[in-house]
Amino acid sequence: MRWGQPISKRIDKLQAEVQAVLRRSCGPLSAYDVLGELPEANPKIAPATIYRALPALAECGRVHRLESLNAYIACQCASHQHASILSICDDCGTVEESVAPDLPKKL
Repeated sequence: MRWGQPISKRIDKLQAEVQAVLRRSCGPLSAYDVLGELPEANPKIAPATIYRALPALAECGRVHRLESLNAYIACQCASHQHASILSICDDCGTVEESVAPDLPKKL
């Protein structure tokens, strides 16, 4: 990434690995789940490091935090110009992301 880009657009190597773990996942993952799925090339990563990486990725729109599950999922939309709606299935835990351009106005 170029230095001229806003900080929110830049992600470091660990954040890219965390995002890749979430993209490969079939469902939401907690920070400890993400830590357990990271490649063994990073054996000494502390949980606090993951807890910093996840909010940074959420801030730049690359992942979403599911507060009700205390977990994260990779963003499924190409662009975040509109509000997202995250639907969680009560039976299987599958999360689906939908875009709702008019949601902020309706609220």
